[in-house]
Amino acid sequence: MEVVSVIIKGGIGNQMFQYAFARAQSLTYNVPLALDKSWYTGQQIYGYPYMLDKFNINVSDLTPTGVIQQEKHAVMDFDLLLEPVCNVKYSGYFQDEDYFKNYRNVFLEELTLKHDAMNIDVLGFERRIQRRVSIFVHIRRGERVEGRAKEIYGVVSGNYYVMALEMMSHWFTDPQYICVTDD
Repeated sequence: MEVVSVIIKGGIGNQMFQYAFARAQSLTYNVPLALDKSWYTGQQIYGYPYMLDKFNINVSDLTPTGVIQQEKHAVMDFDLLLEPVCNVKYSGYFQDEDYFKNYRNVFLEELTLKHDAMNIDVLGFERRIQRRVSIFVHIRRGERVEGRAKEIYGVVSGNYYVMALEMMSHWFTDPQYICVTDD
Protein backbone atom coordinates (compact mmCIF):
# COMPACT_ATOMS: atom_id res chain seq x y z
CA MET A 1 0.00 0.00 0.00
CA GLU A 2 1.30 3.44 -0.89
CA VAL A 3 1.55 5.97 1.91
CA VAL A 4 3.21 9.36 2.36
CA SER A 5 5.50 9.35 5.42
CA VAL A 6 7.34 12.26 6.96
CA ILE A 7 9.66 12.52 9.94
CA ILE A 8 8.26 15.08 12.36
CA LYS A 9 10.89 16.93 14.37
CA GLY A 10 11.55 20.26 16.03
CA GLY A 11 9.22 22.82 17.55
CA ILE A 12 5.62 23.52 16.67
CA GLY A 13 6.44 25.71 13.67
CA ASN A 14 8.66 23.06 12.10
CA GLN A 15 6.03 20.41 12.83
CA MET A 16 3.38 22.44 11.01
CA PHE A 17 5.61 22.93 7.94
CA GLN A 18 6.47 19.22 7.83
CA TYR A 19 2.82 18.23 8.20
CA ALA A 20 1.70 20.68 5.50
CA PHE A 21 4.31 19.38 3.05
CA ALA A 22 3.44 15.72 3.62
CA ARG A 23 -0.31 16.33 3.67
CA ALA A 24 -0.06 18.16 0.35
CA GLN A 25 1.82 15.18 -1.07
CA SER A 26 -0.86 12.80 0.25
CA LEU A 27 -3.60 14.91 -1.31
CA THR A 28 -1.74 15.21 -4.62
CA TYR A 29 -1.22 11.45 -4.90
CA ASN A 30 -4.48 10.53 -3.12
CA VAL A 31 -2.76 8.26 -0.58
CA PRO A 32 -2.86 8.17 3.24
CA LEU A 33 -0.44 10.15 5.40
CA ALA A 34 1.63 8.66 8.23
CA LEU A 35 3.76 10.66 10.65
CA ASP A 36 7.04 9.37 12.08
CA LYS A 37 7.18 10.86 15.61
CA SER A 38 10.20 8.84 16.76
CA TRP A 39 12.34 11.99 17.05
CA TYR A 40 10.37 12.86 20.19
CA THR A 41 11.19 9.58 21.92
CA GLY A 42 14.83 9.48 20.88
CA GLN A 43 17.79 11.38 22.21
CA GLN A 44 16.88 14.84 20.97
CA ILE A 45 18.64 17.70 22.76
CA TYR A 46 16.07 20.49 22.57
CA GLY A 47 13.19 18.97 24.54
CA TYR A 48 10.46 20.16 22.18
CA PRO A 49 7.16 18.32 22.65
CA TYR A 50 5.12 16.81 19.83
CA MET A 51 2.21 19.22 19.31
CA LEU A 52 0.35 18.23 16.14
CA ASP A 53 -2.11 16.15 18.16
CA LYS A 54 -3.62 19.46 19.35
CA PHE A 55 -4.76 20.31 15.81
CA ASN A 56 -7.55 19.04 13.56
CA ILE A 57 -5.12 17.21 11.30
CA ASN A 58 -5.91 14.24 9.09
CA VAL A 59 -3.45 11.39 9.67
CA SER A 60 -3.83 7.64 9.20
CA ASP A 61 -2.94 5.06 11.83
CA LEU A 62 -0.49 3.45 9.42
CA THR A 63 3.10 2.92 10.46
CA PRO A 64 5.46 5.28 8.62
CA THR A 65 7.74 3.29 6.34
CA GLY A 66 10.12 3.77 3.48
CA VAL A 67 13.60 4.79 2.50
CA ILE A 68 14.41 8.21 3.94
CA GLN A 69 14.59 10.95 1.34
CA GLN A 70 16.20 14.13 2.66
CA GLU A 71 14.91 17.47 1.46
CA LYS A 72 17.26 18.36 -1.39
CA HIS A 73 17.88 22.04 -0.85
CA ALA A 74 20.09 24.43 1.03
CA VAL A 75 18.30 26.26 3.81
CA MET A 76 15.27 28.22 2.59
CA ASP A 77 15.63 27.46 -1.15
CA PHE A 78 12.54 25.83 -2.63
CA ASP A 79 13.06 22.45 -4.29
CA LEU A 80 9.83 20.60 -4.94
CA LEU A 81 10.05 16.86 -4.53
CA LEU A 82 8.10 15.20 -7.32
CA GLU A 83 9.28 11.67 -6.85
CA PRO A 84 6.94 8.74 -6.19
CA VAL A 85 5.60 8.57 -2.65
CA CYS A 86 5.70 4.77 -2.39
CA ASN A 87 8.38 3.52 0.00
CA VAL A 88 9.66 7.03 0.73
CA LYS A 89 9.85 8.72 4.11
CA TYR A 90 10.55 12.43 3.76
CA SER A 91 12.93 14.25 6.10
CA GLY A 92 13.43 18.00 6.13
CA TYR A 93 11.83 21.24 7.22
CA PHE A 94 9.94 22.20 4.02
CA GLN A 95 9.73 25.88 4.97
CA ASP A 96 8.39 27.16 1.69
CA GLU A 97 4.73 27.65 0.91
CA ASP A 98 5.32 26.46 -2.66
CA TYR A 99 5.29 22.93 -1.24
CA PHE A 100 1.66 23.23 -0.12
CA LYS A 101 0.07 26.52 -1.23
CA ASN A 102 -2.36 24.73 -3.55
CA TYR A 103 -4.04 23.29 -0.45
CA ARG A 104 -4.29 26.51 1.58
CA ASN A 105 -7.99 26.01 2.37
CA VAL A 106 -7.31 22.51 3.70
CA PHE A 107 -4.69 23.87 6.10
CA LEU A 108 -6.83 26.77 7.24
CA GLU A 109 -9.22 24.12 8.52
CA GLU A 110 -6.83 21.40 9.69
CA LEU A 111 -4.23 23.59 11.37
CA THR A 112 -6.72 24.99 13.85
CA LEU A 113 -6.79 23.88 17.46
CA LYS A 114 -9.13 21.09 18.41
CA HIS A 115 -12.00 22.42 20.47
CA ASP A 116 -10.98 20.33 23.48
CA ALA A 117 -7.47 21.80 23.33
CA MET A 118 -8.88 25.30 23.74
CA ASN A 119 -9.72 26.55 27.19
CA ILE A 120 -11.42 29.73 28.37
CA ASP A 121 -8.11 31.60 28.50
CA VAL A 122 -7.33 30.72 24.87
CA LEU A 123 -10.80 31.71 23.68
CA GLY A 124 -10.57 35.03 25.55
CA PHE A 125 -7.14 35.66 24.07
CA GLU A 126 -8.46 34.89 20.58
CA ARG A 127 -11.23 37.47 20.98
CA ARG A 128 -8.74 40.03 22.28
CA ILE A 129 -6.36 39.70 19.33
CA GLN A 130 -9.23 39.90 16.85
CA ARG A 131 -10.35 43.30 18.16
CA ARG A 132 -7.34 45.23 16.89
CA VAL A 133 -4.20 44.85 14.82
CA SER A 134 -2.04 42.31 16.62
CA ILE A 135 1.65 41.89 15.98
CA PHE A 136 3.28 38.78 17.39
CA VAL A 137 6.94 39.05 18.33
CA HIS A 138 8.78 35.79 18.94
CA ILE A 139 11.99 36.22 20.86
CA ARG A 140 13.86 33.00 20.32
CA ARG A 141 16.61 32.30 22.78
CA GLY A 142 16.13 29.01 24.61
CA GLU A 143 18.55 26.52 23.08
CA ARG A 144 20.38 29.30 21.22
CA VAL A 145 21.85 31.01 24.27
CA GLU A 146 24.68 28.49 24.54
CA GLY A 147 25.96 25.30 22.98
CA ARG A 148 25.85 23.96 19.45
CA ALA A 149 22.73 25.86 18.32
CA LYS A 150 24.34 29.17 19.31
CA GLU A 151 27.46 28.26 17.33
CA ILE A 152 25.41 27.41 14.23
CA TYR A 153 22.62 30.00 14.31
CA GLY A 154 23.66 32.66 16.80
CA VAL A 155 21.33 34.85 18.86
CA VAL A 156 19.33 37.73 17.40
CA SER A 157 20.38 41.06 18.93
CA GLY A 158 18.05 43.29 20.92
CA ASN A 159 18.62 46.02 18.34
CA TYR A 160 16.97 43.82 15.70
CA TYR A 161 13.76 43.74 17.73
CA VAL A 162 13.85 47.49 18.40
CA MET A 163 14.21 48.22 14.67
CA ALA A 164 11.43 45.75 13.81
CA LEU A 165 9.04 47.37 16.31
CA GLU A 166 9.86 50.81 14.93
CA MET A 167 9.00 49.58 11.42
CA MET A 168 5.71 48.13 12.64
CA SER A 169 4.77 51.41 14.32
CA HIS A 170 5.12 53.14 10.93
CA TRP A 171 3.03 50.54 9.10
CA PHE A 172 0.18 50.09 11.58
CA THR A 173 -1.84 52.51 13.70
CA ASP A 174 -2.07 51.62 17.38
CA PRO A 175 -1.12 47.94 17.15
CA GLN A 176 -0.95 45.66 20.15
CA TYR A 177 2.21 43.63 20.52
CA ILE A 178 2.08 40.07 21.83
CA CYS A 179 5.55 38.89 22.78
CA VAL A 180 6.37 35.22 23.23
CA THR A 181 9.65 33.53 24.03
CA ASP A 182 11.05 30.12 24.81
CA ASP A 183 13.47 31.56 27.36
